[in-house]
Amino acid sequence: MNARHWPLYVGLALLAWLAPVSSVLAQEQKAGTETLPQIIKRIQPSTVVVLTYDEKGEPIAQGSGFFVSRAGHIITNRHVLEAASRAEIKTSQGKVYPISHIIAEDKEGDLVLASVDIPASSVQPLKLSDTIPQVGQRVVVIGNPLGFEGTVSDGIVSAVRDIPAFGKIIQISAPISPGSSGSPVMDMKGRVIGIATFLMTEGQNLNFAIPSQRALKLKPNKPKTFAEWQKGLADELLSLADGVYLRGLVLVWTDNWKKALPFLERAVEKKTQYSRAWFYIGYCRGKQGRHEDAISAFKQAIRVDPNDGRAYANLGVAYWKLGHQREAVSALEEAIRIEPNDAAAYASLSNAYRELGRSEESLSALKKSVTVDRYAIFRENHYRQLSDWKLGHHNEAILALKDAVRIDPTDPVRQLALSRIYCELGQYSQAYIGYASAIHIKPDYAEAHLGLARVYAVFELRDAAISAYKEAIRIAPQNSDVYHELGLQYGELDRHQEAISAYKEAIRLDPRRVVSHLSLGLEYCQIGEKGLAIEEYKILKQLNDSKLTRGFANFLLKEILDE
Repeated sequence: MNARHWPLYVGLALLAWLAPVSSVLAQEQKAGTETLPQIIKRIQPSTVVVLTYDEKGEPIAQGSGFFVSRAGHIITNRHVLEAASRAEIKTSQGKVYPISHIIAEDKEGDLVLASVDIPASSVQPLKLSDTIPQVGQRVVVIGNPLGFEGTVSDGIVSAVRDIPAFGKIIQISAPISPGSSGSPVMDMKGRVIGIATFLMTEGQNLNFAIPSQRALKLKPNKPKTFAEWQKGLADELLSLADGVYLRGLVLVWTDNWKKALPFLERAVEKKTQYSRAWFYIGYCRGKQGRHEDAISAFKQAIRVDPNDGRAYANLGVAYWKLGHQREAVSALEEAIRIEPNDAAAYASLSNAYRELGRSEESLSALKKSVTVDRYAIFRENHYRQLSDWKLGHHNEAILALKDAVRIDPTDPVRQLALSRIYCELGQYSQAYIGYASAIHIKPDYAEAHLGLARVYAVFELRDAAISAYKEAIRIAPQNSDVYHELGLQYGELDRHQEAISAYKEAIRLDPRRVVSHLSLGLEYCQIGEKGLAIEEYKILKQLNDSKLTRGFANFLLKEILDE
């Protein structure tokens, strides 16, 4: 095939590949998706305003909630009720009924299941979905923001974050204001996929929803009267440890590791046996690259709770990051002993085995990870292992990833992982399709733009490669690899000044990058700047005394002398 026409053929192939997906989506819409007005009309009678009062009967604030059973049970956010001496709900028909009991609660998830004294004939319960929505999926929130009852807002699922030891949390673009806390978040089939929670940090409103999957775990216990529940809250608030811990947890949700740490550290100062706070201290320290400090915190979490499997798993990852592979294996094996279905722990154990040269055990652990959770490998830092297999198992990896893409063609991570294996096998046309699909799903996916640029480079489509490299840089400007590879493409087109600028940027980001110093020196030779080339030769001589670096330096010196 003529390389000049290659993108056209691949583009046609991509359209053919996407056609079945479009057909399926069209059939789903025809079969089950309601229009927005239909969803609102059906859901509004199930939503309520939650009104709270102090001990004098004065109104404090209001939130939102919705019915989940004919028995008059509602779900709302825990924080909506925390400051109240009593509470009641107002239905969409304007009738008011008291909240009599708290049936179940999830403190970390900010959820309560409450009982309302209301006739069953007045209740229209909603069904909670047991699945996590997809990024990009359209959603609707029906709540009571700032006192405006029955307000509807819509948007999309912006992200699904997986927080260790907490679980998943959904970030949405639909605005959530005070008063909307506890609102149902619906998909376009009218299913509750989450419970809206209003959070504010650093002066910014953050639109989150707790997955309904988590709310399904709110199993009724012995009911507490509202007064009994409030007494328990008062006792809890005598220690501020929980309060500062929860503030820290909110910051963990938003990836503010550095800002979360002071709250978490204050929590363990006030309550030294706070295992969850110790865990997140370790987690935040690890995210900042402070792995020794993270190990210390995870050990504290394990001291308080010796059966904390996630603490052992994260301890193992911290050891792995520091190159202490035997300690990593020991911690991860203990994590798996405690939680035999922890797919992420198996995937991390696979990493540690591989670093120790125990290839078959590495493969066995990775397979176990997939057996436990077929999607575990697609989580950050684990899905790459499939394309790193050096044991001749590429076909197994391709089959696993093809199956995953078939099940969910809208996940860009799976498309990317499959493309990487195709590249390793030299099947670049197939790789192109995956990279292009990943970008279509997630336009700001830097790794997919980088992969696409490399495919263009293989086919010597220099201008297309340069455009793709520039897009990767726009999204993630701190990657020295991308600047170096961009410089190579400019050099192939004899655009020497642009190549020099790219190599300089690669060196700025990584001053000890040997190949960029060599390439920069060679570009200086091309434009007759021998003096500058000699400076790069001197830098190469000083970087380190490895055989490779000496070879590069000598090669550059030969090029300078030959000019």
